[in-house]
Amino acid sequence: MTKRCDMTARYLALAGLVLVLSVVWPRAGRAEMEVGGPLRFALISPQSRQDIEAMWKPVLDALGRTLGRAVEADIASDYAGAIWGLRSGRDQMAWLGNKSAIEAVDNAGAEVFAQQTYPSGLGGYYTYLLVPKASPLGNVDEMIARAGELTLGRGDSNSTSGFLVPNYYLFFLRHTEPRKIFKRVIQANHADNILAVAKGRIDVATIASQVYDQVALTHPEVIAATRIIWRSPLIPGDPLVRRMDLPPNLKVRIARFFLDYGVAVPGKTAAVLAEERTALDRLNIRSFIASDNRQLEAMRRIERAKMRAKIEMDMSASPVAESARSSPLTAD
Repeated sequence: MTKRCDMTARYLALAGLVLVLSVVWPRAGRAEMEVGGPLRFALISPQSRQDIEAMWKPVLDALGRTLGRAVEADIASDYAGAIWGLRSGRDQMAWLGNKSAIEAVDNAGAEVFAQQTYPSGLGGYYTYLLVPKASPLGNVDEMIARAGELTLGRGDSNSTSGFLVPNYYLFFLRHTEPRKIFKRVIQANHADNILAVAKGRIDVATIASQVYDQVALTHPEVIAATRIIWRSPLIPGDPLVRRMDLPPNLKVRIARFFLDYGVAVPGKTAAVLAEERTALDRLNIRSFIASDNRQLEAMRRIERAKMRAKIEMDMSASPVAESARSSPLTAD
């Protein structure tokens, strides 16, 4: 009996310690943000980890100098990893696609504060449907008609341009699902899919236009071996997000840095401006402009439309729904 009581007492003491730590640690984390602890910036690697880290390093180093604290890149292999980093508090900021930003805003305590613009001057980008240059496919209808003999490459399921947008416009509006009609469907990052199309390893792929443009600059021979057969409506530029619980003054300073980066502002020397422009050119970014969660509404509408259509399709196969449709309508 005494032994059981001792075990109970130890359990209660341990539970109390866990409760105390769960209260103290978040406060300690917030205090560290206030006094100048390192910040972590989550990045997705659509190409290689080394490439994306090297391209963003000048920007993050400059941000660190502006804030007077270290800013470290946290490279995730997929969008889920970046979202987890924000939700767990491991990362304080991230560069995401619109679809993954919805997940971050809804489930990871994040908010949109800026979005990128592109060298073209557009505040958005496109999904391309890419085929080998010698492919007989000329449009989407021809692809759908021959899908049973084709391999489709597409992006991460949290990718806006690689998955959400093409899935909606190319397949969902046609009341079909790629895995049901294609011989094979594979998922990879945009750069790998471009290379696979160019080498004829896959027949067709969904590609983000900004990655396509970047590959065109670095490996024009790869792009020359491909052909675009479809372009999506304009997708809002990729957003920058931050955790909502960052100190207000830190939020302001971070936002001001990105909005001024690569832009001629009072006090900025020509040499510094040239360095910033070079860094943005490597990222295929023209500038950053202010934004907020409202930029995600276009993607949310697509998600809602898909959900409504799925419910309607499910109901159409339900005997209960069929009975309901054949019954007289009554007012609420």
